[in-house]
Amino acid sequence: MSDLFAGTTLPETEFHFELNDGGGGGWRPVHLHAKEGLSQLYECSTVLATRTLSANLEDLFEKPASVEVARAPVTRHLRGVVRRVEDLGTTGEYKFARALMVPA
Repeated sequence: MSDLFAGTTLPETEFHFELNDGGGGGWRPVHLHAKEGLSQLYECSTVLATRTLSANLEDLFEKPASVEVARAPVTRHLRGVVRRVEDLGTTGEYKFARALMVPA
C-alpha cells in the first residue's frame, strides 16, 4: 500500500470558538475533543483560554455556540449549546475553562 501523504506536510489545524451572540468573550480554544457516532448525538469538549482573568464562566453556560475546525481545504462546523462549564484555574496570564457543547 502506498503512503498517500509521503513527502507532504499537512496544513496545521485551526480551531475557532464563537458564542452565537456574535462574540467569543475573548475565549479561544486550546484543545478540542469531539465525539460522534452513527445514530448518536455528538459531544464537543473544548478547553478554552482567555487573558481576561476576571472572565465570568456563567457567560458561557447554556449559550448557543459554534466550534469550527479547519484544515485547508476542509472545514467542519459544530453548532449547539454549552451544556456544562468547568473552571480549570488560572496561570499568571490565562484563565482556563472546559466547555461541553451538545446539540441544541
